[in-house]
Amino acid sequence: MRLKNRTLFLSLAFALLLAGVAEGQTQSNTNAAEAHAQLYTHAAKIREQVRGMGLGHKITVDRRQGEDLHGSISNVGEESFEIVEVDQRQHVTVRYEEVKKVRGVYGDRGASGRRPNPRTSLLIGAGVLGFLFAVAVIVGGGG
Repeated sequence: MRLKNRTLFLSLAFALLLAGVAEGQTQSNTNAAEAHAQLYTHAAKIREQVRGMGLGHKITVDRRQGEDLHGSISNVGEESFEIVEVDQRQHVTVRYEEVKKVRGVYGDRGASGRRPNPRTSLLIGAGVLGFLFAVAVIVGGGG
Protein backbone atom coordinates (compact mmCIF):
# COMPACT_ATOMS: atom_id res chain seq x y z
CA MET A 1 0.00 0.00 0.00
CA ARG A 2 2.80 2.36 0.84
CA LEU A 3 4.48 1.86 -2.56
CA LYS A 4 1.16 2.57 -4.27
CA ASN A 5 0.82 5.91 -2.42
CA ARG A 6 4.38 6.87 -3.30
CA THR A 7 3.78 6.07 -6.99
CA LEU A 8 0.56 8.07 -6.95
CA PHE A 9 2.33 10.98 -5.26
CA LEU A 10 5.20 10.94 -7.79
CA SER A 11 2.74 10.70 -10.68
CA LEU A 12 0.81 13.73 -9.39
CA ALA A 13 4.02 15.69 -8.80
CA PHE A 14 5.22 14.90 -12.32
CA ALA A 15 1.85 15.91 -13.80
CA LEU A 16 1.93 19.22 -11.91
CA LEU A 17 5.50 19.83 -13.07
CA LEU A 18 4.50 19.24 -16.69
CA ALA A 19 1.50 21.52 -16.28
CA GLY A 20 3.76 24.28 -14.90
CA VAL A 21 6.20 23.91 -17.81
CA ALA A 22 3.34 23.98 -20.31
CA GLU A 23 1.89 27.08 -18.64
CA GLY A 24 5.28 28.81 -18.73
CA GLN A 25 5.66 27.93 -22.40
CA THR A 26 2.16 29.24 -23.11
CA GLN A 27 3.02 32.48 -21.28
CA SER A 28 6.22 32.74 -23.30
CA ASN A 29 4.29 32.23 -26.53
CA THR A 30 1.76 34.86 -25.44
CA ASN A 31 4.53 37.38 -24.70
CA ALA A 32 6.15 36.69 -28.08
CA ALA A 33 2.79 37.12 -29.82
CA GLU A 34 2.18 40.45 -28.01
CA ALA A 35 5.66 41.70 -28.96
CA HIS A 36 5.05 40.70 -32.58
CA ALA A 37 1.68 42.48 -32.56
CA GLN A 38 3.26 45.66 -31.16
CA LEU A 39 6.00 45.51 -33.81
CA TYR A 40 3.39 45.03 -36.52
CA THR A 41 1.34 47.96 -35.21
CA HIS A 42 4.43 50.18 -35.08
CA ALA A 43 5.44 49.13 -38.60
CA ALA A 44 1.94 49.97 -39.87
CA LYS A 45 2.19 53.41 -38.23
CA ILE A 46 5.57 54.04 -39.90
CA ARG A 47 4.17 52.86 -43.28
CA GLU A 48 1.29 55.35 -43.00
CA GLN A 49 3.67 58.18 -42.06
CA VAL A 50 5.90 57.45 -45.06
CA ARG A 51 2.90 57.16 -47.40
CA GLY A 52 1.58 60.46 -46.05
CA MET A 53 4.85 62.20 -46.88
CA GLY A 54 4.76 60.96 -50.46
CA LEU A 55 7.37 60.32 -53.13
CA GLY A 56 10.23 62.81 -53.37
CA HIS A 57 9.76 64.08 -49.79
CA LYS A 58 12.90 64.59 -47.70
CA ILE A 59 13.07 62.15 -44.80
CA THR A 60 15.27 61.16 -41.87
CA VAL A 61 14.96 57.51 -40.83
CA ASP A 62 15.98 56.61 -37.28
CA ARG A 63 16.64 52.87 -37.45
CA ARG A 64 16.49 50.48 -34.50
CA GLN A 65 20.00 49.28 -35.32
CA GLY A 66 22.59 51.03 -37.42
CA GLU A 67 23.06 54.57 -38.60
CA ASP A 68 20.29 56.99 -39.40
CA LEU A 69 19.47 57.51 -43.06
CA HIS A 70 18.77 60.84 -44.78
CA GLY A 71 17.33 61.20 -48.25
CA SER A 72 14.26 61.44 -50.43
CA ILE A 73 11.52 58.82 -50.68
CA SER A 74 11.69 57.07 -54.05
CA ASN A 75 9.35 54.09 -53.55
CA VAL A 76 6.74 53.03 -50.98
CA GLY A 77 5.68 49.38 -50.71
CA GLU A 78 3.72 47.16 -48.33
CA GLU A 79 6.74 45.70 -46.47
CA SER A 80 9.40 48.36 -47.10
CA PHE A 81 10.19 51.71 -48.66
CA GLU A 82 13.17 53.02 -50.58
CA ILE A 83 15.04 56.27 -50.24
CA VAL A 84 17.79 57.91 -52.25
CA GLU A 85 20.31 58.35 -49.45
CA VAL A 86 22.12 61.70 -49.80
CA ASP A 87 25.30 60.79 -47.94
CA GLN A 88 25.79 57.32 -49.45
CA ARG A 89 24.53 58.47 -52.88
CA GLN A 90 22.63 55.26 -53.46
CA HIS A 91 19.15 53.77 -53.19
CA VAL A 92 18.55 52.13 -49.80
CA THR A 93 15.61 49.81 -49.08
CA VAL A 94 14.33 49.98 -45.49
CA ARG A 95 11.87 47.50 -43.96
CA TYR A 96 9.24 49.16 -41.78
CA GLU A 97 10.12 46.82 -38.87
CA GLU A 98 13.68 48.24 -38.84
CA VAL A 99 12.48 51.80 -38.26
CA LYS A 100 12.27 53.40 -34.84
CA LYS A 101 11.07 56.81 -36.04
CA VAL A 102 10.83 58.94 -39.20
CA ARG A 103 11.05 62.70 -39.52
CA GLY A 104 10.03 64.66 -42.59
CA VAL A 105 13.21 66.71 -42.78
CA TYR A 106 16.96 66.50 -42.55
CA GLY A 107 19.47 69.28 -42.02
CA ASP A 108 22.94 70.03 -43.29
CA ARG A 109 25.96 68.32 -41.86
CA GLY A 110 27.28 69.80 -38.64
CA ALA A 111 30.87 70.39 -37.56
CA SER A 112 31.17 66.70 -36.63
CA GLY A 113 30.22 65.60 -40.15
CA ARG A 114 26.89 64.20 -38.97
CA ARG A 115 23.43 65.55 -39.64
CA PRO A 116 22.08 66.80 -36.30
CA ASN A 117 18.52 66.26 -35.17
CA PRO A 118 16.61 69.48 -36.03
CA ARG A 119 14.91 69.42 -32.61
CA THR A 120 18.29 69.33 -30.85
CA SER A 121 19.52 72.27 -32.93
CA LEU A 122 16.36 74.21 -32.05
CA LEU A 123 16.80 73.53 -28.33
CA ILE A 124 20.47 74.58 -28.42
CA GLY A 125 19.56 77.77 -30.29
CA ALA A 126 16.82 78.60 -27.77
CA GLY A 127 19.26 77.99 -24.91
CA VAL A 128 21.87 80.32 -26.42
CA LEU A 129 19.25 83.05 -26.99
CA GLY A 130 17.99 82.65 -23.41
CA PHE A 131 21.53 82.96 -22.08
CA LEU A 132 22.18 86.11 -24.16
CA PHE A 133 18.88 87.60 -22.98
CA ALA A 134 19.78 86.90 -19.33
CA VAL A 135 23.21 88.51 -19.80
CA ALA A 136 21.60 91.57 -21.40
CA VAL A 137 19.12 91.93 -18.50
CA ILE A 138 21.88 91.58 -15.91
CA VAL A 139 24.21 94.05 -17.64
CA GLY A 140 21.41 96.50 -18.46
CA GLY A 141 19.97 96.38 -14.93
CA GLY A 142 23.30 97.05 -13.24
CA GLY A 143 23.99 100.45 -14.89
